[in-house]
Amino acid sequence: MNIKTYGPGTSVLIGDEISAKIVTVAVHSGNYIRYECVWWSGSTRTSDWFGADEISGVDDKDKNLKIGFSQGS
Repeated sequence: MNIKTYGPGTSVLIGDEISAKIVTVAVHSGNYIRYECVWWSGSTRTSDWFGADEISGVDDKDKNLKIGFSQGS
């Protein structure tokens, strides 16, 4: 099974206005992906976790990292 995802270091938008960078990708049960994103708000560095439906890549080519899992016997 392969999952297509954004990779760490990808610039993304949170909502329509916050520019952030992905620093961690976590794959949960049921192939649910969460991204830890960081951004600056004034002089404060902020980080939080987001689902794939809460962020969008700055460039459509950004979502090109494929990770795969093999199911052992």
